[in-house]
Amino acid sequence: MTNELESPGFIQIKGIQGAVIELALFFVIATAVRNIFNVQLGIITYYWLAFTVLTGIWEISYVFNKNKICKIAHDLIINDEHVWGKTYNVRMILPSNTAIIFYAEYAAHSDRLYANSINPWIYWSLMIESSHGIFCGLSALLMFIASYFNFNNMIVHQFLIQSMAFQMMNSMLYMGQYYIQTQDPRSENYVTDNFPVNERKFMLINLFWTVMPALILFTSLFTYH
Repeated sequence: MTNELESPGFIQIKGIQGAVIELALFFVIATAVRNIFNVQLGIITYYWLAFTVLTGIWEISYVFNKNKICKIAHDLIINDEHVWGKTYNVRMILPSNTAIIFYAEYAAHSDRLYANSINPWIYWSLMIESSHGIFCGLSALLMFIASYFNFNNMIVHQFLIQSMAFQMMNSMLYMGQYYIQTQDPRSENYVTDNFPVNERKFMLINLFWTVMPALILFTSLFTYH
């Protein structure tokens, strides 16, 4: 299958370069917003909540581009390729396009259920991503909106707690279920010689979605007034 993001363009970049550019742009924009609107949050809390909003955008893209992502993931599996070294049009740095590329990598080399579009397990990945986008990403966005319009601090704090609590629960349930799948011979995530654990390094990214909300929830106990 031909991926339109791999089509020739005025500027082309490697997948790893696109990931770095995307993160750099995020920090530049998030820092500018923090300074312009004088957001009164701790640095770690602010950037992780802002990143949760960005993650929500990626998740929306996954939900609406599920079939396209599955097809790209299947090509990666068949050709034993990774997106990090592939060349893409610079348009890949748009958040919706970044999501397509790196969810395909995740589906191909970490969680194969994300690449499934033909049996009931399709709903597993859609449920995980949509629930996180709604309950975590949207709650984080509402927290920033409430803060900007000077809502009562209790309301702002409630949105923060809601976003992080849902995020930690979502991640723990997901990782627990994923572990069960790795032990189940009927699952596409079952550990085999062709799909060993040591090649699923992208799975480690999920640690952030467990550790960071836990850290923020803990620190918020001592910073809320």
